[in-house]
Amino acid sequence: MERLKTGSSVRDIPADDTVLQALAEQIRQWPRGDDLIFSSTLSRPLTKSIARHVFDGIERTVGCTVSPHSLRHHFGAGLISRGVSVVAVARWLGHSSPEITYRVYACLRPDDETAGRAARAETMRKIIPGVYRMGTQDASGEESPS
Repeated sequence: MERLKTGSSVRDIPADDTVLQALAEQIRQWPRGDDLIFSSTLSRPLTKSIARHVFDGIERTVGCTVSPHSLRHHFGAGLISRGVSVVAVARWLGHSSPEITYRVYACLRPDDETAGRAARAETMRKIIPGVYRMGTQDASGEESPS
């Protein structure tokens, strides 16, 4: 088996039930004895060259460039743009420091003004629910009646 790039290459990342079910199905259909989940069609560990071949087929199907690294960026960008902490995303991506993550993804952080208004309104609704209505926010962050 190829050596991993760094010690932080082995880490836990969050996954919802859909992802976990898909992984369980992968393991059920193609069980392995070496703690790996994916393999070549010959049941060998998935190397960079084999993965590149798989992604070439995906690129032909979807019509754009896709790679394991682009999927990694998609994962990181999706988390940051939804307000997940830079510290958590850095840990899940295996970055050596949150500063690296912040430099790459800072432009995707939710707008501070909108996030600040929403946080204040949520807190105030809990403190004085009779004054702050229990409405929902629209895409602009403005309250709309429930």
